[in-house]
Amino acid sequence: MIVKTDAIVLNSMRFGDTSKIVWVYTKEYGKVSIIAKGAVSLKNKYGGSLEPLSYISLIFYKKYNINTLQTLKETDLIIPFNNIFANYIGLICGRICCEFLKNTQPDNLQSIEIFELTKDYLILLNKNIYNEFVLSTIFLFRLAEYTGFNVDFSFIEDLPIEPSNKLLNLSLDNLAPEYIQKSNSGSFGLPTNILFKLSNFNNLSFDNIPLDINFEINEFKDIVNFFSKYFEYHLNNAIKIKYIDLLV
Repeated sequence: MIVKTDAIVLNSMRFGDTSKIVWVYTKEYGKVSIIAKGAVSLKNKYGGSLEPLSYISLIFYKKYNINTLQTLKETDLIIPFNNIFANYIGLICGRICCEFLKNTQPDNLQSIEIFELTKDYLILLNKNIYNEFVLSTIFLFRLAEYTGFNVDFSFIEDLPIEPSNKLLNLSLDNLAPEYIQKSNSGSFGLPTNILFKLSNFNNLSFDNIPLDINFEINEFKDIVNFFSKYFEYHLNNAIKIKYIDLLV
């Protein structure tokens, strides 16, 4: 069966001499892995539309066995995100968020909310008018919510502590503070100054981005590491975000 859908390219890798395997998040079918034959050849018909972070329209041969690679027929670039590719921090943040999407979502499970979230995130990232780390943090909060594991740090405002670099250990099961000396597999430590910044993010969306909050690189790294451990704990699946190492 031949199907057509909008999609966001999450990642790709070379397959054989001339082909690519491409992971896309589609509007109608969720996350799908597709083989693009001839995509590596100099005169391939796909152009740059299979680059990660591309927002495309694609046509592919959908097989009934969802565990097999689908076969790409053709693609068309919908929105060129040129500003993302010209902005190193924006590019790395975009790749980090796509890694989260690829690693947390099951194959062939449709979510219009997650598709629209990712599309809107990339459009705003391309506009380059908001702090990339704040924008990406909102994306991670909403991705956790739509995946079924809501993150809410509002409790921090009621605790008798001050913002500092001191770690507060949190239970990954319910995010309640754990006053323990040593972290275990079910807990994760975040500095209280970051927690205070995150206390209202559960209520934020791309429609109400705060202009008075910014994150430094090391703060965003802590946030990414938290979400990696948080998803890993709830999904019972190892999650490695490789692009975080490129933020320096």
